[in-house]
Amino acid sequence: MGRTHWQDWIVLGTGLMLALVPLLWEIEAPEGLPRWTLTAVFGAAGLLAALAAALALYTDAVWEEWIALVAGAWLAAAPWVLGFSGDTLLTWLSAGAGAVIFVMAVLSLTETGR
Repeated sequence: MGRTHWQDWIVLGTGLMLALVPLLWEIEAPEGLPRWTLTAVFGAAGLLAALAAALALYTDAVWEEWIALVAGAWLAAAPWVLGFSGDTLLTWLSAGAGAVIFVMAVLSLTETGR
């Protein structure tokens, strides 16, 4: 087992929570945006962040933190890029979880000095 950062556990939990959102909650997509787009945003980015965090718990590499950082940045920007910022709940979910993942990845990177 490699180095363990407490931040990786938070990213893992947040990513899994996001990945489960489309399965547990019927997302209502705003008009003009296909429902599968939101499912893909939450599911794929959540799984990507969770997978990166899980790998970071067992390796000494730093690339996993960079993947989580990109996934977090994408999630934070997605409501405005994809046009669902008018839905307050979805915006807070995406931007909030993205910000958490992004900040945790930055903290992990600063701890490793990379």
